[in-house]
Amino acid sequence: MIHTSYSAEKLRSLRQRAMLSQREVEKMTGVARPTLSRLETGKNKPQTRVLRRLLTLYAISIRTNEQQEKIWQKQP
Repeated sequence: MIHTSYSAEKLRSLRQRAMLSQREVEKMTGVARPTLSRLETGKNKPQTRVLRRLLTLYAISIRTNEQQEKIWQKQP
């Protein structure tokens, strides 16, 4: 499954590296800020469509995610 390689910490890190607030991400993707918060704290797992929106915004393709999945899983 696509979302298994993305932890809450990774999603937060990607947003922060993009230098975006949750409110900015909400405006750009239509994903509600409370949903982003729950994803970034690990309370919810992202649906594929939501993850695609976030990855598109963070300029990371699904293909890149699949290629780097093994590398990211090895990191602490």
